[in-house]
Amino acid sequence: MASYKSTGIGFKSTGVIKPVERPNRLSSTQFVAAQQQRGRQLINDWLKALQAAENPEKPNRELLYRLYNNLITDADLSSEWDTRRKLRIIGAGFTLNDVNNKPNDEAGKMLQKKWFNDVLNYAFDSKLWGHSLVEIKSLTPEGLIAEVELVKRRYVIPEKGMHIQKIGDEKGVLYREDPTISQWLFEFGESHDLGILAKAAPYILFLRFALAAWSEYAEKFVMPVRVGKTNTKDKESLNRLDAMMLEMATASYAILDKDEEFEFIETSKSDGSNVFDKLIATCAGKLSKLINGAVIGEGTEGGSNAKEQVGLDIQNLVTNADMMWFEGIMNQEILPRLTLLGYPFQDLTFEFNRSADLQSELKIVTGLLTHYDIPEEEITDKFGYTVTKKEVTAPVVNANASTSFFE
Repeated sequence: MASYKSTGIGFKSTGVIKPVERPNRLSSTQFVAAQQQRGRQLINDWLKALQAAENPEKPNRELLYRLYNNLITDADLSSEWDTRRKLRIIGAGFTLNDVNNKPNDEAGKMLQKKWFNDVLNYAFDSKLWGHSLVEIKSLTPEGLIAEVELVKRRYVIPEKGMHIQKIGDEKGVLYREDPTISQWLFEFGESHDLGILAKAAPYILFLRFALAAWSEYAEKFVMPVRVGKTNTKDKESLNRLDAMMLEMATASYAILDKDEEFEFIETSKSDGSNVFDKLIATCAGKLSKLINGAVIGEGTEGGSNAKEQVGLDIQNLVTNADMMWFEGIMNQEILPRLTLLGYPFQDLTFEFNRSADLQSELKIVTGLLTHYDIPEEEITDKFGYTVTKKEVTAPVVNANASTSFFE
C-alpha cells in the first residue's frame, strides 16, 4: 500500500507502507493442521455428518466441512451460487447515505477497498456454509482496516462461540466473551445454522453418481467392441496385434497378416442415456430451486417468456432479501463499530444499489404530470435526462378576422 502527499498540482507517492499486523490474532494461534480429504462420499456420509454437527452436547462440524469442501467443486453449484446469486449482490454496488438519504461519496470511497469486498464475500458465503468468522488481520498506519481474513471454519465452534487449536478439542478461546478479541471480529450466520449446503448435499451427490454411471455405461455399452482374430500362436504376432488394439484411436489403421481379421461389434443394448439425463436434470433443477427459487434459462424445459419472467421475479425477491439481510447487519453492527475505529460514518446508512424498473416508473410519472408539477431535478435524478420546462407559445389571433359565422 503506497502513501501519497499533496504537491499542489496532484499527489506524489512517498513509497510503500506495510500494513501493521495485529497482535494476538485468532488466526495466528498455533493449531494442529489437518489434511483436507476429497475422497468419494455417499449419502451415508452426509447423514453421519449431520448427526455429528447437530449433537446438542458436543457439536462437531468436521465431517460436515469435509463433505462441504468436496461439494463446492461442483460446477452446477458454482453456477447457481457464485454467478446467479452472490454475484448479483457483490456486483450491485452500494452507497452510504446521510440523514437526508443523499449519497456521501467521500465516505463510500472508504469502503471501496479489497478488504470490504472480502467481507462481502465471506458474509454471503455464511449462507452457503452456515457460518463465517472474519478477523481484522492488519491496520494502516492511520488505524484503518488494511486486511481481513476468514478464520478457518474447521477450528470454530459457532454453537459455543469457541475457537479451538486442534480438531476434536472441547476447550478453546471464547471469542465472543473476550472484548480484546471480539472487537476485531465480524461474525455472520446463526450459531446453529448448517447452511444451504446441508440441503444441497444429496442432490450434488446423486448428480455426480449419475454422471459417473453414465460415463461407465457409455464405455461399456455405447462404444463398439474391437475384435481381432488370428490363427497364429507366434508370441511376437500376438503382442503386435494386442498393441494395435490398445493404441487404436481416431484415424487409426491396422496392418494385418492374411490369416488375421479385425472387426467392430456394435452393441445391441438399448439406449439408457435417458435415465441418466433425467436424473441429472432433476438434481440440477432441485439445486436451482434451492438456491435461486426457480429454474431459469437453459435448465428449463418447454420454456416461454412468461415462465422465464416468473422465474426472474422470484430470483429478484431472493436478491432483495439478501440485500436487506446484509444492510441490516451493516447498519446495526458493522458501521457503528467502524465509527469507533475512526471511520467518519456517524449517522450514515448503508444501502445497495437496486436496479429500478424505469419503464413502470416512467408510466407513473407520465400519469402524475397530467395533474401535478414535478420538479425538474427529480426527473433528472430518476431517469438521468436533463430536462427543462417546455415553453408554451400562445396562439396568434388575427384582429382583422371576422367573428361572424355568416361572413
